[in-house]
Amino acid sequence: MVSLHGITGDPISYMDEYAEQVEEFMKKCFPNEEAVAADNETLLLKEETPSSFVRDFFTPSLASEKSEIIASLPNSLIENEQALYTNFPHRFVCSTQIKGTVFETFTNSSDLIDRIDLTEMAVFFENNNRSLLNSDQIRIVSEVRRQLPKKDFEIMFALYKCDTSLLSLAQINLIKLIAPSEVDARRFKTFCEANSVSSLSEEEKFVIELSNIEQLFIRLRLMETIHTFPEMVYNLQQEINILRDVAITLRADTFFTIILQCSTIYTNFLCGDFGAQLIHGIRVIEALNVCKYELPNGIKIGKRIADMLPINALGDTVAKRLKLYQEASQYNFSTLETRVKKLGECLLQLDAERSNLGTDCAPSSVGIVVQEARLRESLTTAQNEMTTTLQYFAESSSTSATIKPENFIKNVTELLQFLINVC
Repeated sequence: MVSLHGITGDPISYMDEYAEQVEEFMKKCFPNEEAVAADNETLLLKEETPSSFVRDFFTPSLASEKSEIIASLPNSLIENEQALYTNFPHRFVCSTQIKGTVFETFTNSSDLIDRIDLTEMAVFFENNNRSLLNSDQIRIVSEVRRQLPKKDFEIMFALYKCDTSLLSLAQINLIKLIAPSEVDARRFKTFCEANSVSSLSEEEKFVIELSNIEQLFIRLRLMETIHTFPEMVYNLQQEINILRDVAITLRADTFFTIILQCSTIYTNFLCGDFGAQLIHGIRVIEALNVCKYELPNGIKIGKRIADMLPINALGDTVAKRLKLYQEASQYNFSTLETRVKKLGECLLQLDAERSNLGTDCAPSSVGIVVQEARLRESLTTAQNEMTTTLQYFAESSSTSATIKPENFIKNVTELLQFLINVC
């Protein structure tokens, strides 16, 4: 028994019990194709015509806005420009990119073909017509099929419906490895029109069926996005949480405040002011430089500050905070907004491509739209907390450049680590 969730969600048997669904699927996938029958099996051959696509998009938008964004990006971002199943592996310009280019002027090649000595190319024609796939290609397709624990029809149906409940991310990536390009699809069609398909191997039949799936690469990309979106949201949310937590913790870290106060006092001493009234404050990076300063007796100021403060007594507390700061210093917080925006654009892509492929294709994006909105809201909160923290430590003002959050956190981490080491 298998469950074809794309149709009803109810389990149905593989062959006899879903004839109507098979017929529906065939009509939708291949509405205008002629069947090539052999040995009671039909291989429907259709030239793939990839539509425009937008890479990495997300956030609700008006239909006109979606169209403008999609139209502004090159189709090559998602279309496979690599011919996999030809005698001469090569990259090519996709059909959707020909308009308006020099290649659109290639309207008649007959005169040029007549001038070429075709006998020199005979071996290539023979090899092309002898078999659909060579032994290496068959081996690769066979290995991929071995790792797809579903019947061929289920795979094709899942691809047509963009049903991620039937194909895992790993399986989608495997299919991408062997997915035929538009050039391959045209070659398959020509080959099968001139040869009997009854002698084709199971691997050859499989790639032909893949080439029959309209806008295959768009569907694969859409399914990949649906699979990876939750993890992308989770990872970004974790990073946002750390940014918020560090910002709040630093403002409440009285021990770190005392370190800065001691560093400011010693800065005054170094300037000859023993009343510590000359300089009222120094930033974290300057405090680090002061702590590293070596006195005439060879002792660093950081050693004196560490001895004066109960760092050893507060070892666990300091170590815990240092661990948080060290973890935070690994992130690139200054690009968070761009990455969240990119995820939002990815949602736009998902919505637009679902509409392009049909309303019955792929699950609803309502849930992930909500997740993305919450992500943006939490990012705003975290950014506000960090802005407040940078202002609190005079790292951000209208008269000076604002330090990047990750650089500020790295300076804090280095300062604490230095004081712990000199204890």
